[in-house]
Amino acid sequence: MIESTRKVFKGKDFKLTFLFFIASFILILGAVTPINVSAKQSEDVLTKILVKNNGVPVINTSYNALNVEMALKEIESGEFSQQFLESSTWKDFLQNAPTWMNVEDNVIIFENGLKFGLNIKNNEVDAKRIITSILVSNGQAVIDELNKDMEGNKVSPIPFYQPGKITNKFTNQSGIAETFLSPGLTAILDANLNYVKLVEINSNPQKLSIDLGNTSKNLKFSLEGNYSTQKTNFESYVVSLNQGIEYHLLINKKLAQSTNTVNITIPANSQLEIDSVVTDNLSAILNTNKVAFNPSPSNNSQPMVVATIGFDKNLTSDITVVIKAHMNMGLISNFSLPPLNLGMTAVTSQMGSGVDTATTPKLVTSGINFAMVNGKTDSLASGAEYLLTREDKGKKEVYLQDNSWGEVENIESDGPINGKVITGGQRYIIGFGETDIPLDLNRFNFNAKRSEEINHSLIQLYGLSKGYNYSLYQITEAKGFTIKDKVHDFKIDYENFVSPNGTFLVKSSISNASAPIPSLNSLIPNFSSGLNEYNALLVSDSPMKKGTLLRNILIASFIAICVILLTIILVIKFV
Repeated sequence: MIESTRKVFKGKDFKLTFLFFIASFILILGAVTPINVSAKQSEDVLTKILVKNNGVPVINTSYNALNVEMALKEIESGEFSQQFLESSTWKDFLQNAPTWMNVEDNVIIFENGLKFGLNIKNNEVDAKRIITSILVSNGQAVIDELNKDMEGNKVSPIPFYQPGKITNKFTNQSGIAETFLSPGLTAILDANLNYVKLVEINSNPQKLSIDLGNTSKNLKFSLEGNYSTQKTNFESYVVSLNQGIEYHLLINKKLAQSTNTVNITIPANSQLEIDSVVTDNLSAILNTNKVAFNPSPSNNSQPMVVATIGFDKNLTSDITVVIKAHMNMGLISNFSLPPLNLGMTAVTSQMGSGVDTATTPKLVTSGINFAMVNGKTDSLASGAEYLLTREDKGKKEVYLQDNSWGEVENIESDGPINGKVITGGQRYIIGFGETDIPLDLNRFNFNAKRSEEINHSLIQLYGLSKGYNYSLYQITEAKGFTIKDKVHDFKIDYENFVSPNGTFLVKSSISNASAPIPSLNSLIPNFSSGLNEYNALLVSDSPMKKGTLLRNILIASFIAICVILLTIILVIKFV
């Protein structure tokens, strides 16, 4: 009995000893492994990218990074293995090389004089330009062949992810994503592994700004004039529809090293009419497309080249191209609150270092809606007439009968002479004219006579810029009222923002009223909360009482709740 017990314990001791040995080995291995991981992480660089398209964040979009340091060394040395030279990848690339590459045996000669191939040595700068050219020419397979690690394995692209969310491999609401990368030359690729940009990873942490619409410092558009007060977020500008537009395109002399031509284009359905394209640089050869200058009532259905600027590789000074244009009001006025399409793009021809692109700043416009209100009775009013005025830095202007702005010394005495009379029932398109506010035929309880009466209380102003102090100056009394407070000041605003679900939305003086009238909104045919709201334009001297406003808000809220409850009951009953 005792002997058998000893045997059992001896067996247990052996098992315990074995388990202790295994546990100790695991603990030792665990203690060593973090050191290796930590060492690896210390070599990697936390790299953050901010991706925009002409100032607008590119959200919910995937990007990758491919370290091409090995390919860079191969191209610098010109020493390629026989296996690479005989590979189908290299032969297919030579056979399908674009027209700006001249192929001679195992050597490619670019239009700008760069060479790439067996026994062709290149300095680092030229080797980078060659890599860019290959990547934009669907030659990533060639780079992959050259870029294999020491063991001959293909280097895989590393995805970027949202900060703090490693499983979300796409940019966040601000266009930001990050990842850890090895130092060295790196190609940024999109979700389809197409080339975006070549960067050097060399500092920790690394921050990279990528603008898909402006890819080179050597090619840049600017908006000429005093636009500082009209700038809004996402690097766009809120302009008036009758505002002249002058763009300046800077072509840096360094660009001549990679190209000899820049095309200026307008997109399809452009609302821009070109007045002139000029440059004073005698080294530039400017050819314009007169079709783009034609003030046609119908716009272009395809992108159109406005001008081509040529220059040679010996360019010694920067080129500035001045483009003057105006808006095609006939096109803009045909739509209800259309998005403006006033952009231009400059694109280089391909010569061996990628395609450079520049885009003009985005232009938008805004406005405001008013409803004439009797503040005493909290009801719509009509019959008042106004002048539209604006002021900036002490300069006073009135909106004139010919749909332009004119400076005046005294609004009260000088304004009524040539100023356009602003009345109810009209939609005023700045720089063009006015139209009747359309009747809302889609309302289930539509009544033409009642709808016309309501419209006579409404004023819509569209096409105003940000940055001015505006006012409606009352010159005629509303029915049954006398004028005391003639000046009704207002501001114009416009701002983009991204909703939680990633939708780009607009918050402006059109979509969000600063002086709302909640009790009367249900009467206004085209009122839409957060999209098309109306401001109270008081025709009486007594403002709307706070108690009245609160009561009206409560009543409106109660009605809304009742409608929602009734809808739920009907759905439950009949569905």
